[in-house]
Amino acid sequence: MKVCFYGDSIGRGVLLDNEKHRYGYSRNSFAKLLEEEGILTVNNRCKFGCTSTKGLEVMRAEADKMRDYDYIVIMYGGNDSDYDWPAVAQDPEHGADYVRTSIPLYKQNIRDMVELVEASGSTPVLLSMIPLDPMRYFNWITQKVSAEGVLRYIGSPLALYFGNEVYNLALFDVAAELSVPLIDICSPFLRELNFSDFLCEDGIHPSEAGHMLIFREVKAFLGEHQLLQNGA
Repeated sequence: MKVCFYGDSIGRGVLLDNEKHRYGYSRNSFAKLLEEEGILTVNNRCKFGCTSTKGLEVMRAEADKMRDYDYIVIMYGGNDSDYDWPAVAQDPEHGADYVRTSIPLYKQNIRDMVELVEASGSTPVLLSMIPLDPMRYFNWITQKVSAEGVLRYIGSPLALYFGNEVYNLALFDVAAELSVPLIDICSPFLRELNFSDFLCEDGIHPSEAGHMLIFREVKAFLGEHQLLQNGA
């Protein structure tokens, strides 16, 4: 079964190297594991830092190629829900102006992506977001900007978790509205006693163990919906 992935760094398998304090790529990302087990043939078009707005531009440019795939997997949201933290820290009173993508625009972008895929003759599948660790992420973003300024805007690091979840719920809303299949990769993390064990130190990227959680959930979804047996 041929599948094309469009999304951000999670789909690309980006990991934070704690020793080198820089990002690299997992050799065991969930996408690679799906290929290695012979479950999917994947063309991975995911990009680090990509928002749904940029992703929609890429998908529009490649729309004529979508017919070559049984499924197009769409996975955006983490960067959309993020803020321009240096700007927030400098002027926390106007922090709302610095969100990467508003929720109405995010939802419309996902709708437009689904429409593109369906018009091509392929089948869209949405992949949910994963939860973030608010304290880890707060520590990560305030390494180079004022923690006091960020806190003046968000009130508490917990707000980072809830802000991320609002976008995840928006994605579920669009999936229900359009009757598009959605693979929930958030719940497997939340079912763990400490889901932070499955995230990198930045609090937003899945670790190797996190990618295994995602792999198992995607594989189970494909089996339950008979996609493995029936292809397109």
